[in-house]
Amino acid sequence: MRYLILPVFFLFFLSCSLSEIFTKIKVEVPESGYTKIDLVLEDLVFIKAKVNGVDGLFLFDNGFTNCALNTEFAEKCNLKFTGKRTVNDANNQKTTFKDGEIQVLTIGDFVFKNPTFHEINTKNFLPCFPFDGVIGGNVIKQVNWRLNFENKKIEIQELPFVSDGIVWPITTNSNNSSFVKFNWNEEEVDVHVDFGKQGEISFNLEQFRNNIKGYPADLVVGITSLSATGLGKADTNYNIPGAKLNFSVNQNKVMPFDEVSFEKGLKREGRIGVGYFKKYNQVVLNSIKNQIVLNGFNPTTDDDSFKSYGLGIYLIEGEFKLIQIQPNNPNFQQLNLMDKVEEINNKPTRRFKTICDYKNFVKEIKATQVPLIVKFENIPNYLEFRFQQPYLEPIK
Repeated sequence: MRYLILPVFFLFFLSCSLSEIFTKIKVEVPESGYTKIDLVLEDLVFIKAKVNGVDGLFLFDNGFTNCALNTEFAEKCNLKFTGKRTVNDANNQKTTFKDGEIQVLTIGDFVFKNPTFHEINTKNFLPCFPFDGVIGGNVIKQVNWRLNFENKKIEIQELPFVSDGIVWPITTNSNNSSFVKFNWNEEEVDVHVDFGKQGEISFNLEQFRNNIKGYPADLVVGITSLSATGLGKADTNYNIPGAKLNFSVNQNKVMPFDEVSFEKGLKREGRIGVGYFKKYNQVVLNSIKNQIVLNGFNPTTDDDSFKSYGLGIYLIEGEFKLIQIQPNNPNFQQLNLMDKVEEINNKPTRRFKTICDYKNFVKEIKATQVPLIVKFENIPNYLEFRFQQPYLEPIK
C-alpha cells in the first residue's frame, strides 16, 4: 500500500469552530494504483463499500459535502457520533446533523481512513430503495473515477485516467462542491456537478427568467424534490424541451438535454445531475486534474420517456396529498396543492400502507398507459389524467 494524505475543509457548514472544519483523510493505495467495482444504477449511482469491515450499499454523491450513514448502519460499524453541525441541505433548508469519523472506509482495493461522516435517514432520499449511506465529496475528491454506464462498472485510480472524449474543466471549492462553466447566450453560468441529482439539469428561475420568455414550457407548481430533510418546499418550475436551448463548455457544444428545468429558489446558478451523465457510455471524473471527460453520447429516442400523468401525489402524515399541479392544464383548474386523494382507479388510498405501495400500483398502471381516474376529497366528481406529452405554453 502507498499513502496519500490530503487536507479537506468543510466550509459548507453554517456553525462550527475552526478546529472542527479541518481534517485529513489518509488514502491507502493498492500497489497497482487501480481497482474496479460494480456500479448499481437505480436512477442514481450506488456502489458497494465497507465501513470498519461491514458491507454496505452507498449513494455516490459528490454533491454531498461529506460521507453520511444511517443510524442503524453506523451502530453496526461501532461508530460513535462526536459532534453536531448545522447545514443547508440541497433544498436550502437548515438542519442539524450528528457527525463523527469513520476509522476505515474500503472501496474496492482503496482504503480511506478518518473521513468525516454525518447521521442521516436515507428513507428521506429514496423511501423505496434501501441503502446504508452516502459516499460524499470528501472521499470522491481524493482519487479519480471512471463510470461505465454501459457495463455498470466503476474504475478507481490514483493517477488521472487517460480517456478520449469531450473534456469539461471543473473547479472544486472548499466544501467539496464541483462546478463547470456553461456558456449560454454569451453568458458564463456556474453549474454545480451533482451526481446525487436524479434529473438532467436545472437553472435558477429568478436569475434567468428573461432568457426564457416566450419559450414553450411545462409549468409545474409544488414540491419537486427530496433531500436529507425530506420533502422540499413548494415552488414554481418551468420545464423546457432541451433541444430548444443551446449550451457550450470549453468551446464544445453540450449534447442536448431531454428537458431543462428552471426552478424558483434554486441555491445555485445551475445544477447538472446523473440523469444527463448516464446518457453517455462512459464518464470520467478526474478529481486530481479537475476535469470531467464524456464519451459515447446516446440521445433519447423513445418519445414515451417524455410522457407523464402530470400530477404528483405523496404520503404526508398518513394521508395521500397532491404535491404538484400544472396550473395551465385544464385538468387542474379545480385543484389546489395538498388536496387529499381518496381513490385512484377504484382503489381507496387507505389501502396503500406506504408510499412504496402507491408507487408500485401506479407503475403497473403506467406500463399499460391507461388513464388515472382520481377522486379528491373536496371534489364530488372523478377526474381523469391521461398519460401524455407535457402540456406546453409560452413563458410570459
